[in-house]
Amino acid sequence: MTATVLRNLHMAHHLLARTPIISIENVTFTYLGERAPALQDINLEVMAGEFVLILGPSGSGKSSLVNLLNGTIPSIFEGGLTGDVIVDGRNTRDHPTSELATILGQVLQDPEAQIVNLFVRDEIYFGPENLNMPAEVIRRNAEEVMSFVNITHLQDREVFHLSGGQKQKVALASVLAVKPKILVLDQPTANLDPHSTREVFRLLGRLNTELGITVLVVEHNVDDLIDLVSTVVVMNEGRIAIAGSPREVFGPEFSGSSTQLGLWMPQIAELGLHLNGVVDGLSRVPLTVDEAFGPLVAALARVPEERQALSDPDHPFLRHESVASEQPSRPLIEINNLSFTYPGGEARALSNVNLRIDQGDFVAVIGKNGSGKSTLAKILTKINEPPPGTVSIRGRDITKMSLFDVTNSIGYVFQNPDHQFVTDTVFDEVAYSLRVRGVPEQEVTVRVIQVLEHFGLQTHTGLSPFALSMGHRRLLSVATMLVVDQDAIILDEPTIGQDQVSSDLLMGFLTELNGQGKTVIVITHDMRLISKWVGRAVIMSDSRVLFDGPIYDVFQREDLLREAALVEPPLVTLIKRLKPTYPSLSTKVLTTDVFSRIFTDVEGSLLGADERTA
Repeated sequence: MTATVLRNLHMAHHLLARTPIISIENVTFTYLGERAPALQDINLEVMAGEFVLILGPSGSGKSSLVNLLNGTIPSIFEGGLTGDVIVDGRNTRDHPTSELATILGQVLQDPEAQIVNLFVRDEIYFGPENLNMPAEVIRRNAEEVMSFVNITHLQDREVFHLSGGQKQKVALASVLAVKPKILVLDQPTANLDPHSTREVFRLLGRLNTELGITVLVVEHNVDDLIDLVSTVVVMNEGRIAIAGSPREVFGPEFSGSSTQLGLWMPQIAELGLHLNGVVDGLSRVPLTVDEAFGPLVAALARVPEERQALSDPDHPFLRHESVASEQPSRPLIEINNLSFTYPGGEARALSNVNLRIDQGDFVAVIGKNGSGKSTLAKILTKINEPPPGTVSIRGRDITKMSLFDVTNSIGYVFQNPDHQFVTDTVFDEVAYSLRVRGVPEQEVTVRVIQVLEHFGLQTHTGLSPFALSMGHRRLLSVATMLVVDQDAIILDEPTIGQDQVSSDLLMGFLTELNGQGKTVIVITHDMRLISKWVGRAVIMSDSRVLFDGPIYDVFQREDLLREAALVEPPLVTLIKRLKPTYPSLSTKVLTTDVFSRIFTDVEGSLLGADERTA
């Protein structure tokens, strides 16, 4: 069957069969050994050809909902299940997961967790082979999906030598090779740089629109996804709290609930809610830059030029956007001409890196997958040993310091939280670093409880760290480092899988620590996050430092964005589009809160006195 015929069949199915392809009826599920249900009273219908975004705070039941669809609940994850789950006319109770896998394919957050073969071609053959498909069908399907996903040139490569984005495409192609009607993805871009994330989302859009595949995705990164989505399902405490179109869920009617639940909202929708009632045309919440641009241009056109406060670079609302302190500082970390190659490796992981980080700095290290960010962090914590004379902490050569001395100065939160857990309970995990330092047990208890309460983990003290949701495991990994009073802390992708409330809570806590003189280094792909919280950016690409300076300067450098595989936040794109009409518009505006406050100040002449002071 040719790709064209396959596409036509899928589109015919999409257009003619507007019946539920997924139907969940009165489902409640409790994991074996647990008292509280993980899912309660779930009722949901998904029509063939829909694109569904599943949101919710950490531990809300999103992953359990996904496991319900593919039959692993209750066949693998045992427990008490009531109600029915119907997938393409099949009750999941009555059909094995091997059969359901031909209908519903799943892509995990970490592609390495589902890749089982050494070479790309073998990985894509693996699923169809296990379903006993004819050899010719296997080859034809593999060729079609590799072409569609654009990885044909990688088919003879070893999987584990690929980049994170390439691995995710291989995982996706291996699922598509069995020709599922439904595709379910759980945080598929969590470990990808912004450019790779956008590529994956574009690919999902094509699968949905060109092949008619029904897509359900659990994802916090909503900005580049929102224009693909037909339905948003919001989970909370094991229940479906809200379900509707993106404009309904992110609009004024539900915005309070969405904010309360900590949902990541599209940045332009967030701006629209801030300016609702201030700018004509934004009562219908915008979701994209195009939808916000027209009303804002029309509003600015009515403002006298002398009142356009947005053009003032020294506007008081912009002052917190600048790189912080002008107080004299002393170097905490100095890196001079650092190059590093992993044992047995050929390519350099770091090349001639020069960097100074002072006591009290708050720095974001950003760049594409494989650029050297995590390698740099591991050298600063002596997990990897650098050449002598290239790295110093407070003037001491790190190669002459003990690991204990280094970790007394610098804490490190791993990218994968599971790699740093060493005890059997949540309480003991946070207490571990204090106990090995000889802190009295009474003080240990007080400090551990304070940190657990701060991150909302106090009810999980007796659980195994591995029994927590991914979001809660991430918070726990951060708590294990923050409980120790070091001079600096390095966090590698600390907000992966976190809802907005949890992310803001963590970043707010880090900002408080920074205000107390602690040095904070955050490695992240989240451009909205650093735009809001961090002043200084260090950009890495291909083992080198490309840029070190204010974050707002990064977004004005198209060469940097392109070479480092970065994507500017939607608000920055909007301001760039407004700038030709209003050339003096400040590029230091990076958050919707700052933009809306300044814009409201500008728009004051268009409002009544009561409205201005309300």
